[in-house]
Amino acid sequence: MLDDRLSALAGRHLTGITLRGRGDWTKHFFVSAAIALIACEGTSGKIGLLKEALDAEDGGTGFSFSDLAANRAGILLARASPYNLDSARAMQARPAVEFPIDAVFPEAADLPENLTAAELQSQYGGINGVEYARVLAEIERRLSECVALR
Repeated sequence: MLDDRLSALAGRHLTGITLRGRGDWTKHFFVSAAIALIACEGTSGKIGLLKEALDAEDGGTGFSFSDLAANRAGILLARASPYNLDSARAMQARPAVEFPIDAVFPEAADLPENLTAAELQSQYGGINGVEYARVLAEIERRLSECVALR
Protein backbone atom coordinates (compact mmCIF):
# COMPACT_ATOMS: atom_id res chain seq x y z
CA MET A 1 0.00 0.00 0.00
CA LEU A 2 1.33 3.45 -0.87
CA ASP A 3 1.81 5.88 1.97
CA ASP A 4 0.23 9.34 1.71
CA ARG A 5 3.39 10.94 0.31
CA LEU A 6 3.80 8.34 -2.43
CA SER A 7 0.08 8.44 -3.26
CA ALA A 8 0.23 12.21 -3.71
CA LEU A 9 3.37 11.92 -5.84
CA ALA A 10 1.83 9.24 -8.06
CA GLY A 11 -1.35 11.30 -8.40
CA ARG A 12 0.60 14.37 -9.54
CA HIS A 13 2.52 12.41 -12.16
CA LEU A 14 -0.53 10.61 -13.57
CA THR A 15 -2.79 13.67 -13.74
CA GLY A 16 -3.59 14.55 -17.32
CA ILE A 17 -1.89 11.48 -18.82
CA THR A 18 -4.14 9.47 -21.08
CA LEU A 19 -3.97 6.34 -23.20
CA ARG A 20 -5.79 6.94 -26.45
CA GLY A 21 -7.54 9.89 -24.81
CA ARG A 22 -8.75 8.08 -21.70
CA GLY A 23 -7.40 8.72 -18.23
CA ASP A 24 -9.03 5.62 -16.76
CA TRP A 25 -6.99 3.40 -19.07
CA THR A 26 -3.81 5.07 -17.82
CA LYS A 27 -4.72 4.13 -14.26
CA HIS A 28 -5.58 0.55 -15.21
CA PHE A 29 -2.32 0.25 -17.17
CA PHE A 30 0.03 1.63 -14.52
CA VAL A 31 -1.64 0.09 -11.47
CA SER A 32 -1.67 -3.34 -13.14
CA ALA A 33 2.00 -2.97 -14.11
CA ALA A 34 2.92 -1.95 -10.55
CA ILE A 35 1.02 -4.85 -8.99
CA ALA A 36 2.63 -7.27 -11.46
CA LEU A 37 6.07 -6.01 -10.45
CA ILE A 38 5.36 -5.95 -6.71
CA ALA A 39 3.36 -9.19 -6.47
CA CYS A 40 2.99 -11.20 -9.67
CA GLU A 41 1.16 -11.24 -12.99
CA GLY A 42 -1.56 -13.57 -11.74
CA THR A 43 -2.35 -11.40 -8.74
CA SER A 44 -2.49 -8.30 -10.90
CA GLY A 45 -4.83 -9.94 -13.39
CA LYS A 46 -7.13 -11.20 -10.64
CA ILE A 47 -7.31 -7.77 -8.99
CA GLY A 48 -8.19 -6.18 -12.34
CA LEU A 49 -10.92 -8.76 -12.94
CA LEU A 50 -12.27 -8.27 -9.42
CA LYS A 51 -12.46 -4.51 -9.99
CA GLU A 52 -14.46 -5.06 -13.19
CA ALA A 53 -16.76 -7.56 -11.48
CA LEU A 54 -17.45 -5.00 -8.76
CA ASP A 55 -18.08 -2.35 -11.44
CA ALA A 56 -20.74 -4.63 -12.95
CA GLU A 57 -22.76 -4.56 -9.73
CA ASP A 58 -25.57 -2.08 -9.04
CA GLY A 59 -24.24 1.47 -8.87
CA GLY A 60 -20.97 0.59 -10.61
CA THR A 61 -19.68 1.92 -13.91
CA GLY A 62 -20.14 -1.44 -15.63
CA PHE A 63 -17.86 -4.28 -16.64
CA SER A 64 -15.36 -3.18 -19.27
CA PHE A 65 -13.35 -5.40 -21.59
CA SER A 66 -11.38 -2.32 -22.67
CA ASP A 67 -10.32 -1.79 -19.04
CA LEU A 68 -9.19 -5.43 -18.97
CA ALA A 69 -7.14 -4.71 -22.11
CA ALA A 70 -5.44 -1.79 -20.36
CA ASN A 71 -4.79 -3.99 -17.32
CA ARG A 72 -3.27 -6.72 -19.46
CA ALA A 73 -1.12 -4.25 -21.41
CA GLY A 74 0.33 -2.96 -18.14
CA ILE A 75 1.02 -6.49 -16.97
CA LEU A 76 2.77 -7.34 -20.24
CA LEU A 77 4.86 -4.16 -20.10
CA ALA A 78 5.94 -5.11 -16.57
CA ARG A 79 6.94 -8.54 -17.87
CA ALA A 80 8.88 -7.02 -20.77
CA SER A 81 10.54 -4.35 -18.62
CA PRO A 82 14.05 -4.86 -17.41
CA TYR A 83 14.44 -5.69 -13.75
CA ASN A 84 17.90 -4.23 -13.20
CA LEU A 85 18.68 -0.55 -12.74
CA ASP A 86 21.03 -0.11 -15.71
CA SER A 87 18.70 -1.58 -18.31
CA ALA A 88 15.71 0.22 -16.77
CA ARG A 89 17.53 3.56 -17.09
CA ALA A 90 18.43 2.72 -20.69
CA MET A 91 14.76 2.02 -21.46
CA GLN A 92 13.72 5.31 -19.84
CA ALA A 93 16.28 7.21 -21.90
CA ARG A 94 14.85 6.06 -25.22
CA PRO A 95 13.05 8.80 -27.10
CA ALA A 96 9.27 8.64 -27.16
CA VAL A 97 9.33 8.02 -30.92
CA GLU A 98 10.67 4.54 -30.20
CA PHE A 99 7.51 3.76 -28.25
CA PRO A 100 4.48 5.10 -30.07
CA ILE A 101 1.19 4.27 -28.40
CA ASP A 102 0.66 1.31 -30.74
CA ALA A 103 3.81 -0.25 -29.31
CA VAL A 104 2.31 -0.50 -25.82
CA PHE A 105 -1.48 -0.29 -26.16
CA PRO A 106 -3.73 -1.41 -29.03
CA GLU A 107 -7.03 0.08 -30.13
CA ALA A 108 -9.58 -0.82 -27.48
CA ALA A 109 -12.47 1.64 -27.82
CA ASP A 110 -14.54 -0.91 -29.74
CA LEU A 111 -14.41 -3.50 -26.97
CA PRO A 112 -17.61 -4.00 -24.96
CA GLU A 113 -18.04 -1.73 -21.93
CA ASN A 114 -20.57 -0.63 -19.33
CA LEU A 115 -22.00 -4.14 -18.93
CA THR A 116 -24.11 -5.00 -15.92
CA ALA A 117 -23.56 -8.34 -14.22
CA ALA A 118 -26.75 -9.63 -15.87
CA GLU A 119 -25.57 -8.49 -19.32
CA LEU A 120 -22.14 -10.04 -18.79
CA GLN A 121 -23.84 -13.31 -17.93
CA SER A 122 -26.48 -13.29 -20.69
CA GLN A 123 -24.31 -11.98 -23.55
CA TYR A 124 -20.93 -13.52 -22.67
CA GLY A 125 -21.77 -16.45 -20.40
CA GLY A 126 -20.07 -14.78 -17.45
CA ILE A 127 -16.33 -15.01 -16.87
CA ASN A 128 -16.37 -18.71 -17.78
CA GLY A 129 -18.39 -18.27 -20.94
CA VAL A 130 -17.40 -19.01 -24.52
CA GLU A 131 -18.12 -15.45 -25.69
CA TYR A 132 -16.16 -14.03 -22.76
CA ALA A 133 -13.19 -16.20 -23.76
CA ARG A 134 -13.59 -15.06 -27.38
CA VAL A 135 -13.27 -11.39 -26.38
CA LEU A 136 -10.25 -12.15 -24.17
CA ALA A 137 -8.62 -13.98 -27.08
CA GLU A 138 -9.18 -10.90 -29.26
CA ILE A 139 -7.57 -8.72 -26.59
CA GLU A 140 -4.55 -11.06 -26.48
CA ARG A 141 -4.34 -11.00 -30.29
CA ARG A 142 -4.26 -7.20 -30.29
CA LEU A 143 -1.69 -7.10 -27.52
CA SER A 144 0.52 -9.56 -29.40
CA GLU A 145 0.91 -6.90 -32.11
CA CYS A 146 2.33 -4.36 -29.63
CA VAL A 147 6.09 -4.58 -30.17
CA ALA A 148 7.13 -3.21 -26.76
CA LEU A 149 5.07 -5.85 -24.95
CA ARG A 150 6.89 -8.82 -26.45
